[in-house]
Amino acid sequence: MQDKEFSSAEEKLKEWNKEVCNKRIHGTTKKVPLEAFIEEKPFFKLLPPKRYDIFTVEKRTVNRYGHVAFKYSFYSVPYKFTGSEVIVKSNGRILKIYKDYEEIAVHPLSDKGRFNTVENHKMEFKRTKDASYYEEQSILIGPNAAEFFKKLLVLKPSYYKRTMNGIFHLARHHGNDIVETSLKRALDYNILNYLSVKKIISDGLYKTDYIKETAVLAGGFDHNLKIYDELTGVRQ
Repeated sequence: MQDKEFSSAEEKLKEWNKEVCNKRIHGTTKKVPLEAFIEEKPFFKLLPPKRYDIFTVEKRTVNRYGHVAFKYSFYSVPYKFTGSEVIVKSNGRILKIYKDYEEIAVHPLSDKGRFNTVENHKMEFKRTKDASYYEEQSILIGPNAAEFFKKLLVLKPSYYKRTMNGIFHLARHHGNDIVETSLKRALDYNILNYLSVKKIISDGLYKTDYIKETAVLAGGFDHNLKIYDELTGVRQ
């Protein structure tokens, strides 16, 4: 071909394939390619809807924090694989992690220097728990614990987890009944902190009778300090 322009050459190649190449007998198959194509076409399968991804495949060892390093970032796997050798595969967009041919984790690739952690990969006691968990555990203790949690969630949303973990600790050591009675006393005095509930239990105040007083007086949200004396057992 004399024409050196690529687009022109491409057109001439298509014409040559259509009019010459595909109409003559093939030297190896001894068939005309166009006729063979028509004969075989009913047996063709559709191409996959997505392009075939080419993955890079490498070995990694899961570190003691339950992550593997890949391109300057870290990606979690289920904690039971800590210390294991795994296979990582990436197509530049996602990272797949395998142990003995089983896929154990998939992550989108992130920017450099980031820790990418799936909560379910952590040991159960390390997983971040939401408000529903604390509500369920409170209900298991009793209605006063559930009410205590609801008020705490509204009034102290930044501290409810720490306080409720303390209440759960008290329930494990002293029993639900004692904690329930103590929380009722705390609620009656509008007290919403762990240390006060702990003192009610340690001083045995949950066993004593008391008269419930409102903490809201006519002048506003002024507290009658006498109720704190009664709460803690202090007498003037």
